[in-house]
Amino acid sequence: LSSYMAQYDARCLGLPLSQMHSIGYPRNDAILNQSVDFKSVFNCQDADNIIYWLPTFRQHKANGQVHSNIAMPILHNEKIAMQVNDCARKCKVLIVVKPHPSQDISKIKQMNLSNLRFIDTAYLTELNLNNYTLLGSSDALLTDYSSVYYDYLLANKPIGLCWEDFDEYKRLEGFAVDTDRLMAGGEKIYSADDLQTFIQHIAEGEDILNQERNAICDLVHDFKDNQSAKRTVDFIEKSCFN
Repeated sequence: LSSYMAQYDARCLGLPLSQMHSIGYPRNDAILNQSVDFKSVFNCQDADNIIYWLPTFRQHKANGQVHSNIAMPILHNEKIAMQVNDCARKCKVLIVVKPHPSQDISKIKQMNLSNLRFIDTAYLTELNLNNYTLLGSSDALLTDYSSVYYDYLLANKPIGLCWEDFDEYKRLEGFAVDTDRLMAGGEKIYSADDLQTFIQHIAEGEDILNQERNAICDLVHDFKDNQSAKRTVDFIEKSCFN
């Protein structure tokens, strides 16, 4: 994404810094140049704002891999989910949640809630949509430790970070970056009350970390256009065929 982020990529991949090339991620082009009508897709005509929630992987439903003792942040039971849904409904905010494909949240998905919708990859495929098209069309992002946080900085819209299991995730999985510095652009959410406050901020048009987020965006992204796919193709052609 940038010459600054290259140091972390090089360390994680075990490669020299000289092999890192900043050209941007092609997937991010969709954030800047595509949009979809959320209200029609999710049949929620009363919603004024859309929050797209992408929780990161915590527990693998097949191989037993565990990065945290919770499956889904904040929404630990039906009662809390109903409270969050009620807040979202009153604020005219639709929250679309797409859990990690390996995460087992079957019990949560069974709940039939008006303003808290759960989807999966098959749902997007059926509608010929993808995550990044929806990201570009949303009014805010909810995530936690996912790299989608960096991608969404390009949208220049509010971000909420569900950090209730931060200490445990740090102990079990760890972080490659300085989270205090790079993730200062997201509102930290540790409880259902915090989540409802974030929902209210979105409904009221409050973007309390705009300044911090833009400063981090300057650090994380060398390019803020929708030309990363072209740069990637040009780089491959130049490297392989010249």
